[in-house]
Amino acid sequence: MNQSVVVQFEHVQSRLAELELTEDVLREALTLAHSFAARCTPNHPRIYPGLVMWAETIKALRDLLRPQGWHSQDEGTYDRVIRSDGAMGIAVASGNEAVGIPEMEPTNKSPKGRNTIAAVETNRQLELFPIPVVESKEPDDKDGETWILLHFYDARKGERRAELSRPRDIDDDGRISAWYERIILTPLSIDGDFAEIVPPDQPDVDFDIERKHL
Repeated sequence: MNQSVVVQFEHVQSRLAELELTEDVLREALTLAHSFAARCTPNHPRIYPGLVMWAETIKALRDLLRPQGWHSQDEGTYDRVIRSDGAMGIAVASGNEAVGIPEMEPTNKSPKGRNTIAAVETNRQLELFPIPVVESKEPDDKDGETWILLHFYDARKGERRAELSRPRDIDDDGRISAWYERIILTPLSIDGDFAEIVPPDQPDVDFDIERKHL
């Protein structure tokens, strides 16, 4: 199956509009999140900058998209922002150095858990059996496809690259290995005063919590 990679500016804007999104919203969410992560110092716990970047991006997306009818959805700690019709949700993850480079094949930086595996499987099912449009049916968040706002901070180039991409396959190590579609966003230029401490590899947030019965 061929992968679709949307790169040219006008095509990116058009494709995002079809998804009821704009590049400005996605880039603003990452910029706001980066401003929080940039405040971290070497005295913070090593995993903290990554957690801040993830949490603040999700929060910013929810704030910015709420006026367009998008809403919050979470299962355990798998947080997404869901379009008003329930047909699409966005998760956030850090990626490797291939993020935002059309000629390369990106993946998530750290292994993902069963929630992401389930989301990828739903994408595969929807590719084979699209959900019919039923006007009277209440939208079900679990029915929709999942896209991932994938980002990578390149300290050498002083930029944060990002793409909104729809995963197709995930390997046994919990890393996404193929995509149906990648929408490449314009990189965010990061100056010296806005740089962040780059943490070591760490798990993205994607695990399940079970309540203990006393």
